[in-house]
Amino acid sequence: MWSPSRRRVRVATVVVVASGLVGGGIAYAAFPDTNVDSYTGCLVKAGELKSVALGDSPAKACGGNETVVHLSGGDITKVVAGPGLAGGGDNGAVTLSLASQSCPAGQFANGVGSDGQVVCSNTPVAPDPPIWIANSGDFIMSAVNGNPQTVDAATLDLPAGHFFVTLTGSAFNVSGNKLDVDCFVEQNASSSDNFGGTLVADFSPGGRAGAGMAGSGIASSTHAFKVIARCESFTVDNAVEVTLSAVRVGTIVDQSP
Repeated sequence: MWSPSRRRVRVATVVVVASGLVGGGIAYAAFPDTNVDSYTGCLVKAGELKSVALGDSPAKACGGNETVVHLSGGDITKVVAGPGLAGGGDNGAVTLSLASQSCPAGQFANGVGSDGQVVCSNTPVAPDPPIWIANSGDFIMSAVNGNPQTVDAATLDLPAGHFFVTLTGSAFNVSGNKLDVDCFVEQNASSSDNFGGTLVADFSPGGRAGAGMAGSGIASSTHAFKVIARCESFTVDNAVEVTLSAVRVGTIVDQSP
């Protein structure tokens, strides 16, 4: 009957996780997150590692036929936070983040330069302005007993500020009669702020009367307000479609003669 030997045998296990050339020697790494130590020794041709010591130098200088070997927990020895960044470190797990930066009083942050620093200036950079737009779709207008019909064709709800407003439209008479339509823009339904155009055309024999129009102007207010595209028909059976749009503008400089 077989029985194991009573002799005790000591077994040493060495696990090499990763290796690669570093400078003129060889580096072996185990990748811990914290308290990363570095060891240095001498590797002989037979594969023996000797004179291992903590730090960047072996316990004894390596011979001419030996190779300096570094054992460490990683192949990156330091992470330096460059311009615009904060954090970094030379040991263990490190973190990089954007550095807290600010502009002097009275200046505005208008971007980040190629060096990672905040670019400051005396005036803010305006974002691309949004455009407000409303389309009426086709609708029929007719005067009643000689009295013009009035329709609020399109409305924009605008915030406080200055706006360049445009009104475009087209119309024709569906029954072959005379086309006679006026369209204009009112700010908060105040007739003193009107601007716009007039759609007027006479009937042409053999076809339908038709016309196009366009008008523009500045609307402004210190509080939220409305601009309304309003049309009036002075004849019957007029098909109309208008588009009202507005874009925010900055300071208005009147250079009229």
